[in-house]
Amino acid sequence: MQFRVYQLRILNQVKKKLPLIAYSYAAKNQERLRQIVKTTVLYMMGITLGLSAILFGLRSQVMGIFSIDPEVIAIGQTILLAQLCSTIFAGLSAFFTGIFQAFGSGVQSTVMSSLRGIVFIPILIFGNFLFAVNGVIWANTISEGLTCLVGLILFLGIWKKVNPA
Repeated sequence: MQFRVYQLRILNQVKKKLPLIAYSYAAKNQERLRQIVKTTVLYMMGITLGLSAILFGLRSQVMGIFSIDPEVIAIGQTILLAQLCSTIFAGLSAFFTGIFQAFGSGVQSTVMSSLRGIVFIPILIFGNFLFAVNGVIWANTISEGLTCLVGLILFLGIWKKVNPA
């Protein structure tokens, strides 16, 4: 639960900037748009990486709150690491989806919204088949990473059109 609050907090910061991005885009103020996008990504990544570093550093203590069994703590640490990595990709994916919405790019926004769910199930099944529990643990991170990569490709394609400078 505590981890989800942290993840939602990061995604909330992205969503707060969308009206400003949409306004700058509609006003054709490319310099302001570039600055908002750059600042938002830097803040989002800084907060995400900073909080992730703290949670990673305290992973034994965090897992120790829930169990004293060394095996449970070990697998909990692996799950926490996978979730921390996933948060970085999820934040960027949410940012790309929001950018597409702000730019009125419905196709790209729909692709981003649908892709995570579409790729997750096959990755989960494939991961379980090949790597058992570790494949299940890392399936979300891999699907978020792939979605983020597709988002980056779509973003770069639109960014060149929107911001020719």
